[in-house]
This record gives sequence, structure tokens and C-alpha cells, in this order.
Amino acid sequence: ETTPRGGVTGGFIMTDKSGNISVFECNAGHFSKRKPGDAGEPGPWVVQTNHLVDPSLHEYNPPWLGVIGTYTRYDTVFQYLKEAPLKSIDFSFAKKLFASDDWFEASTGNWHRNEPGGKGISNSRTSVAQSIFFPADLTAYLQTGTPSGNGLPAHATGEYVKIKLAMDPKKVVDQADADALAFYWDATGSFEHDLNAKAPYLTPPVVEDIREKLDQSFTAYSLGMDRAAFANLEEDTQKKLDLWASALTYYAKAQLYAQMAKTALVKAGTGTS
Repeated sequence: ETTPRGGVTGGFIMTDKSGNISVFECNAGHFSKRKPGDAGEPGPWVVQTNHLVDPSLHEYNPPWLGVIGTYTRYDTVFQYLKEAPLKSIDFSFAKKLFASDDWFEASTGNWHRNEPGGKGISNSRTSVAQSIFFPADLTAYLQTGTPSGNGLPAHATGEYVKIKLAMDPKKVVDQADADALAFYWDATGSFEHDLNAKAPYLTPPVVEDIREKLDQSFTAYSLGMDRAAFANLEEDTQKKLDLWASALTYYAKAQLYAQMAKTALVKAGTGTS
């Protein structure tokens, strides 16, 4: 309330380690604070899209907002959370929500299933980045591109990079190293298990695809270790930071390819596309 506001309209979701969550909505001259329940939420959660939600601010929403689907996206996410079983809202839930082609029509109370390209879905053709945060753990999951991996930019993966935040860049990179390796061995273990079991879905093209992704993952991981080793030896501060950044980029790539391999494995095994 005491922070001077400029000419920016927006909604900001804030939370703390205890799980308390609220929304601060404002433009240059007016503001409102919302907490769970104020907009009819039946649980400890809030939803914010591209419009001002609080009734006291409705008059400041420009008329063109409906064109970008913000109201339908709000209703859709709200309904997803409303229907979610208790304690089921986690990373997997959020990933599935973002990648869904389903949307909810609040005026009729009906779900519209499998409608790719709709502006009322999070997996729209204009989605360019997603972020999932766990404040208590200081962990962020970051994704570039259309949530499903089918769309923008070229070579979008549909997977997320896991970053454990810290003040020391070495600590951040070391954790990214550990996470990349964990993702790699998880995918490799699943793959080897099903190979040994002679799983019928592991046709030669599928095997070749999985192995290529795993090779890409470990190649990136190896390059990350190389950059991290040089960073540990470097005495120049800027050069050290540059090497840490390069190592983190390679570990991120290793995470993505390992998860792509695991996702491809699961989809092939379940017969889903």
C-alpha cells in the first residue's frame, strides 16, 4: 500500500513460506487486495489472469480484454482448482493444467474438451512461457514455449527446468547438476527395465528415439560438469559467473532431454500421443 504506483495495471499473486496467499490488483490510481474466498474460492487458492478481478476495479478493464481470452482462462483455471481433490494441486497438476486443450464455459457450466487453439485455454497459440513456483522450497520450474510442446517456438519441449534458488550461484548450479542427473537416471532406469522385460511397445523406432534423447541429455550434462569445473578454478569474478551460467544452461538442457525421454517412454507405453 505504501509503494508508489506508476502507470501500470496488473495483478500480483503473493505468498509466503507458511502458504498464505493473496492478490494485489492495481492501476495507477486504484488498488484492491484479494484473499482466498473473496471471489468465491472454496479452498486456499486464488486465480489471476490478464484482467482486474475485484468488482471495485471492473470499470478499469479495457473492452478489448475479452479478445485475448482472459475471462475464459480465469473461469477455466478456477474450475480446474475447484474440482481438484484435496491436496492434489502439485507440479504434475499444474503441468497438466497448462498443457490442456479443455476450457470451461462458466455461463453454461459446461466443459469443452479437446479444442486446440482456443483463446480460453492456457495451452493457447500465444503462450510463450510458463512458471511454477514453490515458495517454501525456493524452487522454480520454468518452461519456454507452448505448454504442450506443440507450437511456439520451434523445438518447444513441453518440459520444465527445475531451479533451486539460492544466493550463491555455485549452490544453484550444484543443485541443477543433481537434479539433471536424477532425471537422467530415472528415465534410463525406466527404459532399461522395459527393455529387459521385452516390452512390446519398445519397437525399433521408439528405442532409437529414447536413446537419442538420453544421449543428448548426458552429452549436455557432461558439458555442464566441464563448465562447472572451470568455474571452480576461475578467480576472476565475471569469468566465474559466466562459467556458472554456461554450466547451468547445459544442466537445464540435460534436464529437458531426460524428461523428454521419460515422457516419450510413458506415452509409448500407454499408447497415448
